[in-house]
Amino acid sequence: MEFFDARADLPIDTCLGEVRRSDVLVVVVGHRYGNLVPELGVSFSEAEYREGQRLGKPCLVYLRDENAPILIKYVERDPEKLRLLRMHEIRTVQGVST
Repeated sequence: MEFFDARADLPIDTCLGEVRRSDVLVVVVGHRYGNLVPELGVSFSEAEYREGQRLGKPCLVYLRDENAPILIKYVERDPEKLRLLRMHEIRTVQGVST
C-alpha cells in the first residue's frame, strides 16, 4: 500500500481493485498479521487473499520458515492479531482455504 499514490478511493477498495486486475495473487506470510480493515475486521492481506479466492485467481502463498531467525520487532504482539494469525496457521496446516 505504501507504493500507491494519493487516491480518492478507500485503501481497501484500491487493494481489492488491484487483485481484480491481476492474473495471479502472490501472498507472502511472515510473523505479523498486518493492519486491519475496520469495516471487515481482517487484515488488508487477508481481504486481498479472500478476494483472489472468490474470483478463482491462482494464489501463490509463501510462508516464512518458522526456524528462520527474525528480529523481535518483526513479531506480532497484539493479542487480537495473534489470534487471527494463528487461525491462518491452523488452516494452512490443515490445507483449508477460505
